[in-house]
Amino acid sequence: MVNWNISRTIHFSEESIRLIEELASQEGRIFEPYLAEKIERVLIPTLQAAGQQNKLDMMDDDELKWLSRNNLMPHGLDFGFDESSSYSVEERAHLAPQTTNLFPLLLATRVLLRLHQETGRPFIPYGEYLHRAYKVAKRLKSRLIGDPVFEGDYGLYERGFTDGLPWTPIEDQMGHRPSTTRSTKSPVAVKLSNGRKKFESNYVGIRPNAKQPGPLFLLGLVEVNGWDGQKSIRLSKDGFNLATAAENPILDGLLDGVPLEDIETPLHPDECAFFETLIKERLSFEWNRMKFIQTTIMDKVDLRTSAGAEQHVLRKDLEDAVGHEDQTWWSRYGTWNSANMDLSGVLSRMRTLGVVYDPTKRVQGARLRRYGVKRELTS
Repeated sequence: MVNWNISRTIHFSEESIRLIEELASQEGRIFEPYLAEKIERVLIPTLQAAGQQNKLDMMDDDELKWLSRNNLMPHGLDFGFDESSSYSVEERAHLAPQTTNLFPLLLATRVLLRLHQETGRPFIPYGEYLHRAYKVAKRLKSRLIGDPVFEGDYGLYERGFTDGLPWTPIEDQMGHRPSTTRSTKSPVAVKLSNGRKKFESNYVGIRPNAKQPGPLFLLGLVEVNGWDGQKSIRLSKDGFNLATAAENPILDGLLDGVPLEDIETPLHPDECAFFETLIKERLSFEWNRMKFIQTTIMDKVDLRTSAGAEQHVLRKDLEDAVGHEDQTWWSRYGTWNSANMDLSGVLSRMRTLGVVYDPTKRVQGARLRRYGVKRELTS
């Protein structure tokens, strides 16, 4: 029997009260008992169904194992890779400011390698690759943010390690958790569509003839074929080497029971070093901007000679340093808005690489405002 003697206070907006009163009056009912019945018969089952659907949307252990380094390593001997991407980049090529996290690029190489492994084909149809990359990334993010095991001060969502992965409906239930993402009131279908477009545009998509051909292409991690007809894609040798470079703290470490507090970045140090090598060799413009940020922080910190001086700089210090440079050097578009956006992108990627960090050790709830150098870029 239902106990109707328990009471709780709920606050509604005036508009919500008006709508509920209209619905109740249509059935000749009084507001309070009508609403109590609807909560019991409609709202609770709906929330339970949503929770069950969230669980179904989460990647399970078996799926995660298929993306593990141990499962993918042997495939490198199955067919020959080109030594590297044949795509030559322009002198000022750089990663887009919207590409804030390098972990989704690693994930994409593992997804593509898995497709090679499953099909035995040297080239994968581009549409098939995009579909799989989106599905895997969305299910992985759902698990990393929806599983209560990953919630808290060291949560991957809270620390921005899941940034860049496509939007998932579970995020609508994350209002109580700080994150780097912005929430909107758009319909779920719109959020899903926009999330997929951003994921493809900023991370896994390939546009060989565009000014921004995509980070995977810029870094020489993939090769393309038949782009004027039946588009297909494959890993380059560099792509395979990145996919299997190390035991990734998320894709491999979580299955091995690595504590969340031990995961300092979403990449293994060997993966970070590999990314840095690719950027240095292929994107000299990007590399010079990273070195500029590192040098600026270190120079300003060195000026603080007292023993208790804080080992960080404010973001404004970096903005001022960039502002004193020729804007056409820092940003290809030559405006302060574009330069500031590029600064945010460079800082976010350097944080992923474990080069810069937030000295306050606070949970990230917005764009970082203070930066220190944790380690120097590989020379």
